[in-house]
Amino acid sequence: MDTNKAVPVRISPSPIKQAVLEVRFVSEHPSDAVFGMVYSAVNDMFPSKKPDVLPVMQIPETVRQQDPNLKYQPGHRFVHENYSLSVGASSLQFGVSQPYPGWDTWSAFFHEGLERIRKIGIFRQVERMGLRYINLFEEAIFKNIDLKVMVTDRQLWDEPTNLRTEIRDSGFTKVLQVGNSVQMTVDGKRIKGSVIDIDCLYDMNVKGDSFFTQYRGIVEQAHEKEKSLFFNLLNDEFVETLNPQYGE
Repeated sequence: MDTNKAVPVRISPSPIKQAVLEVRFVSEHPSDAVFGMVYSAVNDMFPSKKPDVLPVMQIPETVRQQDPNLKYQPGHRFVHENYSLSVGASSLQFGVSQPYPGWDTWSAFFHEGLERIRKIGIFRQVERMGLRYINLFEEAIFKNIDLKVMVTDRQLWDEPTNLRTEIRDSGFTKVLQVGNSVQMTVDGKRIKGSVIDIDCLYDMNVKGDSFFTQYRGIVEQAHEKEKSLFFNLLNDEFVETLNPQYGE
């Protein structure tokens, strides 16, 4: 990958199927109180309907808290148009699905939500923040990226193939997943295609007050690192088919 090549401001149509900002935290309040406090703070941001109760709530809380695979699973989800906020006892997940509105609009949404969360004081400690983008393509993606998967002397292009790796970058961990012929569920719908999934994680382990003085700069860095990795992964010929627009 050429990490110095020009990165487009946008491409069209956008392949972004879903973007998520997750905050993992420790609270002094019990889980039902956390949800109630969040509800009072953000309910008018989601006027379409009442929040959904998610399947994990059928599992006893003591089991959820002891199982690391369940601890950060959200129990309720607010939805309005293509925006969402999923709330758990130890996590918040701000989401947006297609059509992706662009970084300025998307980040304004979760900044407003987090400002409301700041006022209710549910964060005693913030453990980690992650910014994730899931990009979906119709074509077999391994033909169009600067990444080779080989078995003996044969390069895998069209075969159903999934790759996951973690890349360390200045305190961030970029979790990259690339797959051909992937079936996945996004917003309750089954979709199939090729996926480039990048989750840019940052371990914080700071008190709640400190989080709110730091997170904006960190999330901007995460966005830049995610975007750079995505576009440097795509080969130049493929980028040109996506109607790239470059800034000044």
